[in-house]
Amino acid sequence: MRDDDKPLPYLRDALAARDLEVVAHLAKDAYQLRRRDGDGALVLRVLPWHLTWTADLLESRGPALCALRHPGIARVFAVAELLGDEPRCHLLREHIPGVDARVDGALPIDLAVYVAMKITESLAAARPTIGSHRRLSPSHVLLSVDGEVKLIGLEDACVDRRVEASGPIRRHGWLPYISPEEILQRGSDGRCDVFSLGACLWAWLAGRPPFPVRPGAGNHDLAALHAIIHDKPPSLAELRPELPAGLVAIVARALAKDADARFPSIEAMGAALRGALDCDPDLARHALAAWVGAKTAA
Repeated sequence: MRDDDKPLPYLRDALAARDLEVVAHLAKDAYQLRRRDGDGALVLRVLPWHLTWTADLLESRGPALCALRHPGIARVFAVAELLGDEPRCHLLREHIPGVDARVDGALPIDLAVYVAMKITESLAAARPTIGSHRRLSPSHVLLSVDGEVKLIGLEDACVDRRVEASGPIRRHGWLPYISPEEILQRGSDGRCDVFSLGACLWAWLAGRPPFPVRPGAGNHDLAALHAIIHDKPPSLAELRPELPAGLVAIVARALAKDADARFPSIEAMGAALRGALDCDPDLARHALAAWVGAKTAA
């Protein structure tokens, strides 16, 4: 592990006190852990400040998040956990070997449809606990070496809207997949998740986001925000002429600017995707496992 990948000293000391140690740096503020007795692997996420500031909300929803059981949702073991004297909150979840869905290049058509279909099932299962997700992106989707599709980051939905609107943390990390109504803060329901999943599916089919963000602009790219609110993404039919017309229509409906023109629910979008899947789901899962295996071996 490189020096710049090593966790902060307070993490090492606090984890050692719990018989845990860091074995890999997965992403910014995310670490793979293992128990010193070798029993299982975990992921520790150091939650961003805008979640720490709403720790009371995380704590109130934490037991429900930890109790959530669904094959398409990564299991959470602890939420809003303080380690040592550091005022940041932390989350512990199961480790899932594989890759996240921020892929380079387009996915095979059936795999893209299968992944999106499975996420509709996960979002539907999570809704009684978190309501609408409101900030779904490919970074919230894990593709396992066994061909499973897992939703992570449900804690990102536990943000008080008053904190979101209070400054630059608004839209933290969610471009270019956030819905127009979330940007405009005009109130939203489950159809905002339909838009975000439509944007993810567009990206998986096209090999790039539908509303590109300028390098270095982060979440303050006004051109990208304007495009999400006002512009249609490039035509998928022109980018990939081999795409079935029905699938192109599903993505276009999901990405409608007017929520009333979208699928009425994430379940309705899932039903449309099941109709568009051109192979048996079990075959798609095996194909996804092979694809992920090739990616992790590269």
